[in-house]
This record gives sequence, C-alpha cells and structure tokens, in this order.
Amino acid sequence: MKRQLRTVAAVAAAVAMTMASVMTASAEVVTEGQSYSLNTKNGDIPLIFSRSPLIPVSEYDNQLLSAKSVEGYEWKSAYVYYNGFEIYDCGWEFDVEHAKEDSWEDTGAYVEADGLYHTHNFTISYNGTDYTQCKFLYGYLMSGNNTYEYYNSVYVLVPRGYNGKIWYNIGDEEGATFYLNGDSNTSPVSQSAAAWKQDSKGWWVECSDGSYLVNEWYQSPESGLWYYMGADGYMLTSTTTPDGYTVNADGVWVQ
Repeated sequence: MKRQLRTVAAVAAAVAMTMASVMTASAEVVTEGQSYSLNTKNGDIPLIFSRSPLIPVSEYDNQLLSAKSVEGYEWKSAYVYYNGFEIYDCGWEFDVEHAKEDSWEDTGAYVEADGLYHTHNFTISYNGTDYTQCKFLYGYLMSGNNTYEYYNSVYVLVPRGYNGKIWYNIGDEEGATFYLNGDSNTSPVSQSAAAWKQDSKGWWVECSDGSYLVNEWYQSPESGLWYYMGADGYMLTSTTTPDGYTVNADGVWVQ
C-alpha cells in the first residue's frame, strides 16, 4: 500500500493526496542521522533523517498524537530536517507493508499556525487479524529553530509490537527512502514459523532461522495475547516493559 503526494508545496497551498504505484526500489536507503542531498529545481538541499526529534516538535504535534492515540497501538515516527528554502515540486511516498489497499480514509488536509497537516485512517491486515484503528499523520512545518528552518514529520499508529516494514520516501525513485520500523532488511516475524522455547531461566520466541526476538513485542497467533521479549531475549514477567506497559506473572500484557 502506498500513499503519495506529488508536490510538497508552500504551507498555504492546496495539496491533493492520491494513490500511486511508483516503486521506490531505486531510491537510496538512508539510515538514522544520515545526511542526503536532494536534487530540486531550487538546487540541492541536504536532508537529515531521524526516527526521534532532533529539535523540539510543535506543541500541536504533541496534542495531535495524544488525541489520536489508541490503546493497544503505538506510534512510529520519522523526521526530515533541512534549511535554506522550502521544497517545491518534490514528491513523497509513504507505505506500510500489510496495509489494506481499500482501507485508506482521507480525514483531511489542513493548515495550522506553523504548518500543513494531512491525516488518514487505514487498516493493517496481519496474521489473520484486521487492525482497523491505524492512523497516518503527515506534517510540513517551519521549525522556528536556528538549527533547522523546516522539517517534515511522519507519524504512524500501528498495533503494538507490529514489525512489518514502514517506510517514507522523499524524491520518488531518485530520492531517499527511510524506514520507520527497522531497516530495509527487517521483515515481520512469521508467527507460524516462530515457536516458544523454554529453559531453566525462562521463555523466549525462536524464529525458523534460529534467531530469537529481542527488545520487542510478540503476539501469540493462537491466543492473540501480547508478550514482551527483553534485551536478553527472555520473556518479561511481573514488571513494566521498557516502553511503559505492564506484564503479569505469565508475561501477558495487562491492558
């Protein structure tokens, strides 16, 4: 599933969101903190990509994320920073690996005090379950900061523990692709190919290739319950996970 805006225009401009089939396979994959020189009609613009904010985000962003949060879901984010001038006539794309093609609902494109925002609802179909409360928020903002004059913010609300590919591309095929949920080699865990293992220390989830889950959530395909695998790969029990959620003595997330 791919969503694309053909033009990143001035803040007050009218912008249309359309479906697109352009693939980003030839775009350069950029990593956390990497600088990428984007060619535009106004010249080359150095972009910095990050999954966490490098400068304080807009208070409106914080309010928007808080208002649209859903229990059992978590936000993934990406930020692109740049200086010099606004980007014109430069396409961007956004994609979620398991998003249902016909589920996208455009909930509005509108201007706030410091930027232009787009909001969408969509559904992820994963391991036989439809997660219908996924959301995509995109902001094009003036930062008011001396370090970076402008930034694009991308926020995606996905089921907690979802590890499918989520990527944001700017500049289409000749541009840069940044992954919000791991790198380009990250693939979702095949729940059918994963198995619980146990030893004297505890339980862990082992994949078919012999690797195991570390620092991430795992949803049992049989029960639908969520478990958290810690830094050593073992399931956490009777504690709070690193992202602030409670698991009981059986390792089950307490909703």
